[in-house]
Amino acid sequence: MARDKRMYFMWIVLSVILIAVALVMLLKRDMFNEILTGTLSVFVLLSSLVSLFTIRRYQEIRIAFAGTLVKGISGLIIGVLALVLLFTGSPKSAHIMLKVLAAQTALASIILFIELFTLEKGKYPKRPILLEAFVSIVIAVLIFLLPAETASLLITLISAVAITVGIAGIIIGIVYLRSKEVTEPAPSDE
Repeated sequence: MARDKRMYFMWIVLSVILIAVALVMLLKRDMFNEILTGTLSVFVLLSSLVSLFTIRRYQEIRIAFAGTLVKGISGLIIGVLALVLLFTGSPKSAHIMLKVLAAQTALASIILFIELFTLEKGKYPKRPILLEAFVSIVIAVLIFLLPAETASLLITLISAVAITVGIAGIIIGIVYLRSKEVTEPAPSDE
């Protein structure tokens, strides 16, 4: 029983920390806008590096090879440029780079979908390519559909969900701890 109490007490503490982080996100939106841009930059860089490291397998298929090469090189250039501008520029440059990164992810998703159709069935794993293409297109569409307010909206949504989950965690933890205190039998003198 003591272990259960500690677990639910930690649940409450983590819920309070989650709420605190969500409130900081709401108050310091510019900082989290830069974090979003940085995270997307890292995603583009990693995706580009994976493309360049796995390009050999597409040597037989010219379209897939050329597309992967373009995706890899353009992603490296844009990803590095975005990170450099993020650390040396203004919040306005972070917003501009977010748009450029969205364009890069849209280009990458188009190339990935073309690759899917040109690859031979069963010879190459298509599921990772499809997943990357889907994630890339979703990111690009979200950023383009919600132009100036994308990061702000995402921060608000994430914060709202985090606060809701945090409050629910606190309530569940307190209710569970109180119910355990009431239902625990008193130690006997035997």
